[in-house]
Amino acid sequence: MECTIRPARQEDSGEISAVILRALRETNAKDYTVEIIERVEHSFSPTAVLELIRKRTVLVAAVGSRVVGTASLDESVVRTVFVAPDVQALGIGKRLMAEIERIARERNIAFDRPIFSHRRILLRAARVQGRARQLLWR
Repeated sequence: MECTIRPARQEDSGEISAVILRALRETNAKDYTVEIIERVEHSFSPTAVLELIRKRTVLVAAVGSRVVGTASLDESVVRTVFVAPDVQALGIGKRLMAEIERIARERNIAFDRPIFSHRRILLRAARVQGRARQLLWR
């Protein structure tokens, strides 16, 4: 499969949104509650993604004309790394991250440990929820 990594264009916002929402609903839903997924989904409507494209360095992975993945760099923070469920585990995420790292090096941005902002939010919410379950079952 020929995959191209390129900067996101404003007209990609709808496809990027669709990839993110599909990954959240199909892949992330295995690990998080519906409430947590719904809370994160609001950040990735086509309009919200368009605003992110204007503010951050956003990349897309494309197979032909189809957007199949995205990753972004917000100063020194890696954000919004998603790959469409039907093409996961094919190295697309690795290629996106390699390009993010190349861009960061080019800009002299050092991040030994990239921060994945939404993952942190999801993990925090999951921990809180897990703690609530522990308390309920005592």
